[in-house]
Amino acid sequence: MKTFATVVLAALLIAGCGGDVSSEDSQMPSPVSTPSETPSPAVTSSDTPTPAGEAPNPSLAITVETELLAANSVESFSELDASSPGMWITGIEDVSSGTIRVMFQTELNNDDRAQYGRWVAQMSCTSVADLKVVVVQDITGIDSNHYVADFPICS
Repeated sequence: MKTFATVVLAALLIAGCGGDVSSEDSQMPSPVSTPSETPSPAVTSSDTPTPAGEAPNPSLAITVETELLAANSVESFSELDASSPGMWITGIEDVSSGTIRVMFQTELNNDDRAQYGRWVAQMSCTSVADLKVVVVQDITGIDSNHYVADFPICS
């Protein structure tokens, strides 16, 4: 009885798969996709094209990172000396309009957070007018806000 059930089950599986899979005249049409059938993404208000000849504005985080690297004449934060707060930067991201978060790969105490926030603000505020707040985050995930207006060089 087990052999009969096995044979019936095997036959059902083969029949369910369309029989001979090597057959050229399969009863199921294969879907054909062409590049013209691929829908293009919808344009949203944030995807508004820029006028001809103008480049889109980079994010505030990218602008600050570029300015920090240029101010220190390096291509990467890892090229900075260990005495520089910038050597510990692992990333910079946009938080909101005028606010960036700078992630540091070390644990910071309150004095360090203030020093690192001041360093980022003062190294970039004169060339990045839109920067208002630097959020410093260390490896523990603690955020601290540092307001650019609090530093005389940035006013």
